[in-house]
Amino acid sequence: MRRILGVSKGNKKLTLAVYLTLIGFIFLTALGFISWHNGNIRTSSTLFTAVFFGVINLYLLNTKYRDFTRYILSIIVALMGLSLLAFGGQDATGYLWTFPLMAMALAVLSVREGMCFAATYLLGSFSVLFLPLGIDSLVHYEPVTATRYFLSAFALCCITLVLVNIQENTNRQLRLKTVKDDLTGLFNRAILDHNTIEQINLARNERSDYLLLIDIDHFKKINDNFGHSTGDEILVILGDILNASMRDSDLAIRWGGEEFLVILQRCPSVHAQKIANQIRIEFEQNERILQLLQRPATLSIGTAATSQNLMFDKALSLADSRLYKAKSEGRNRVVFND
Repeated sequence: MRRILGVSKGNKKLTLAVYLTLIGFIFLTALGFISWHNGNIRTSSTLFTAVFFGVINLYLLNTKYRDFTRYILSIIVALMGLSLLAFGGQDATGYLWTFPLMAMALAVLSVREGMCFAATYLLGSFSVLFLPLGIDSLVHYEPVTATRYFLSAFALCCITLVLVNIQENTNRQLRLKTVKDDLTGLFNRAILDHNTIEQINLARNERSDYLLLIDIDHFKKINDNFGHSTGDEILVILGDILNASMRDSDLAIRWGGEEFLVILQRCPSVHAQKIANQIRIEFEQNERILQLLQRPATLSIGTAATSQNLMFDKALSLADSRLYKAKSEGRNRVVFND
């Protein structure tokens, strides 16, 4: 149990899929045996089939395919729901179970994915309820019951999707608050959680991401001589320069104090060197800093790139050693190699 939950840390949708799969496994197994004991072979077969695929889903949670488990769970739910609707289940009451099943599937999907699920399920249920499929074993519903079921299912899908959308927006806003630096408006180091670093490491075989580790030279002296408010303003200026230099795919992070980390995704060496020097020169020539200090402020920058043989943590350590080299060689420079 702990191992299974460990793979979904930091992914609430995946965590929810884990719990729902485990609960569904227990619940459906019990219902399957009850249906089998009551002689309802078709219903018990449907339930045990869902249990079988649920076991496969739990297994996939410990593999590199774990991100697909949400989709597999929703497919299981859709097929089981349509089966219960079509064949009736115990005493033709199986359709009553489709409502919690729909809500469960929509809860583990994003809004866009949920819309696809809802459209597919509603189309399937419409076919079962209203179209002459020519299958004798299908349950025949009265027109009023069929219409009310379809409208209720449609309403449930709409309401659930609205709630999922509200939840996603709320989570996104809370996430931004926790990963944003209040002073500079850049991301803070919390943005580099386990999932983000894992994605960078997985992509290193296909692309090269450049890391720029940036430090403001003699920043402590600036604070001591001009005050912390001036130091804060200089940090904000550097944050603005970094933001202006970034592409949509790049990350600019206040790493701590006067140290910043830039991640340039899919960036060739020549372009990374150009960006690093551009940041250094713009900061050195910034007019507002010249007014505040009556002299330029400078940056030291160490760089490194992820690759097939260099994971993120090692690349960051290499960038840090090159930053130290830039400091020891006189500051106000970019070091790209040892």
